[in-house]
Amino acid sequence: MAETSGVFVWRFTSEHFAARASEWLLTLVLFNLGVGMSVQPEMFTLNPSFAGLASIAPQGVWAVGLLVTSIVRLAALVINGAWRRSPYFRAVTALLSAFVWWTLLLGILQSNLPGLGIAFYVPMVAFDLYNVYRAMKDAGAAETAHGAA
Repeated sequence: MAETSGVFVWRFTSEHFAARASEWLLTLVLFNLGVGMSVQPEMFTLNPSFAGLASIAPQGVWAVGLLVTSIVRLAALVINGAWRRSPYFRAVTALLSAFVWWTLLLGILQSNLPGLGIAFYVPMVAFDLYNVYRAMKDAGAAETAHGAA
């Protein structure tokens, strides 16, 4: 019996999950931040630590940006390996994600009330930059394997 596309995607994704755990985690956190900003529209006005982020863009723009970034990255993770060039897609989305974390960090620092922002956003930037490196390494291996085939 032939595998359905949904079963194939689930099997293929679960096979690569452990190696991409930090990418999945950071994608989920981006998504959750986007949802949080969407369902609590007064977040920026009630918490002065978001003043720096508000000076960059309104909360609604942040919410949509976080959701779009996380959904595009989720797509990259789901198709990972099913398409030879998918590591490049993962690298681009990890770089985009690192840029988002960096911008969030700068926004929190601008508020002069960084709180836990530094504790969370600095490692997130670092991990996503590392994820760019890993994805590019995977891309090189895929190109070598494809050239050798």
